[in-house]
Amino acid sequence: MNYQDENINDEMLVSYLLGELDAEQNATVLSWMNTDKANAKRVDDLRFILQQVESEKENITVDLDREWKIFQRKINQYSIGKFSVSYRKIFSVAAMFIGFIFIASIAYYYSNSQKIKIASGKQIVSATLPDGSKITLNKNSSLVYTKNFNRKNRRVTLHGEAFFNVRHNASMPFKVSVNDLSVEDIGTSFNIKSDKENTEIVVESGKVKVEKDGSELLLSANEKTEITNNAPLVKAIASDKLYQYYRTKIFNCNSTPLKNLIDALNDSYNQNIVLENDSLENIPITVTFNNLPLDNVLEIVCRTLRLKYRKTQGKIILYRH
Repeated sequence: MNYQDENINDEMLVSYLLGELDAEQNATVLSWMNTDKANAKRVDDLRFILQQVESEKENITVDLDREWKIFQRKINQYSIGKFSVSYRKIFSVAAMFIGFIFIASIAYYYSNSQKIKIASGKQIVSATLPDGSKITLNKNSSLVYTKNFNRKNRRVTLHGEAFFNVRHNASMPFKVSVNDLSVEDIGTSFNIKSDKENTEIVVESGKVKVEKDGSELLLSANEKTEITNNAPLVKAIASDKLYQYYRTKIFNCNSTPLKNLIDALNDSYNQNIVLENDSLENIPITVTFNNLPLDNVLEIVCRTLRLKYRKTQGKIILYRH
């Protein structure tokens, strides 16, 4: 077993087992495990320890000062007579104590690494994190962080879409893991939208650093990046504010592809709006409306683009007339 090649240690392996690493760190650990069976066995051993801690965690209470005094007392018992010292017993007691401390440390680490999950379900959810940062989760999204968030790190994992208004702390960066990306706050507010294949990051204020497969991209206010599968990181201008719709109820389009607006309307109004022809998807639309009834919205869209719509079999179909 070799820890040196990848700067891997037990703490990193425990973080791997608890799902706290980002995509790049996970890949590093997996590569390290595959290079040597002994490495994989070490991970299995730590997994077993964590499982034991999980089953006994409510019964574990650790007073390290007390345990150290007991340890010293036991050592002294074997050291009373100069010729009666049993080094084997001393080493045995020491090994037992060290083993206890290791398990207790793992238990303490585990208890502080338990995951806290904020899930939105069918509702939009706003929350304040322990560091004072504020988030808004779109529907069917979730954010996960550990109990020791804001103690040693400020790392969260996102599934779905969320808006972040981060309280900046240069000594403890705020990092979001999403798909195979890492997004680091540099004093900012930003929106992240993700699914299995795509990730879109829009910066509203300040700056963020995006990392993927060793590449970095710095985004400033009103800039965005869209990543699909293995595509490189590319910066673009965020020309509209449509990403705000789920938290402000304002649909702000500026030469926005019609398909993007339709997706937002379907999400916001829980509807099944479709375009009759794929050729309509990329038609640009410039329009703003604020919390209007859906029929009013459809009338504005159709009047703006000279389209019509009909409702049939649970669908709303937009088409050219």
